Amino acid sequence: MNNRQNKDYIRKRYRNASGEGLEKIPAKERPKLFEDSGKKRIAVYARVSTLTSQQTSSFELQQKYYSDFVDRQSGWELVKIYSDEDASYGQNPKRP
Repeated sequence: MNNRQNKDYIRKRYRNASGEGLEKIPAKERPKLFEDSGKKRIAVYARVSTLTSQQTSSFELQQKYYSDFVDRQSGWELVKIYSDEDASYGQNPKRP
């Protein structure tokens, strides 16, 4: 069975499934970041998807926004800003 046939088989199986006998796993409760006053070490990610100079202000403003946002939160410590100032994948096939 090739990959496409396998996908079609799986889709057909699930479309016809009644749900009876399936184990339902409840979603995990989302963390309440703003209600929990415990200490948190925070890393953020800022990026722009073109190398044009017009995107430089956006890139700098993103980093400033996240720094200021984390500074305003009680118990939060900004550990690192991960950043990516590069062309989008579609424009740069060498990017992983």
